[in-house]
Amino acid sequence: MSTRKVWKAEVENKLALIQYVSAHPEFVDLLDANMPAVNKIALALKQNCPLAGVRVFEDNVLAARAA
Repeated sequence: MSTRKVWKAEVENKLALIQYVSAHPEFVDLLDANMPAVNKIALALKQNCPLAGVRVFEDNVLAARAA
């Protein structure tokens, strides 16, 4: 048996990470949007959604009922 060292990371301060990425946009892929939360805000506020960088739109969905 043996052991080996593996380097890992965890986010301790989300705001600090956001500020860093804001200053270094080449790392924008480190930040993922919480889409369930974004969709919840969009559903509640519709066209009044204040989130910068988010496009809120109406989508037509086909629905059918059984007779």
